[in-house]
Amino acid sequence: MAASIQAWLESARDDLDAAEAMLKTGRWSYVAFMCHQAIAKLLKAAVYQCAAQIPPPTHNLGHLLKKTGLDVPEAMETRILRINPHYVTSRYPDAAGGRPADAYNGSLAHQIYEDTLEVCRWLESHLKLKEP
Repeated sequence: MAASIQAWLESARDDLDAAEAMLKTGRWSYVAFMCHQAIAKLLKAAVYQCAAQIPPPTHNLGHLLKKTGLDVPEAMETRILRINPHYVTSRYPDAAGGRPADAYNGSLAHQIYEDTLEVCRWLESHLKLKEP
């Protein structure tokens, strides 16, 4: 596996670990942010591998998903698009309608995390992975 793909993959796994840690400590907005980051990085790895392109400098998951060229089941695309706005909402008070932490609760954070796990499993299954 190309070093750049492996680096994106390892960074995505680190972000998913951070999301899990934030879930355990009740830092709901950080769960959302780290989940978005993990998916974005896996999508960028997929753009490298599947489309043989350098991924664009974007955080738009829908755009990255299209760039991969993968045949995406509708349910998976729905999960990805549901997580997409959390990059902004979890970070910026203007987007969150106040403090980002106040825009999230445990139920929403758990749903985002569970969706992210499904997306990450699906994406990793489509990458030719070399285990670390």
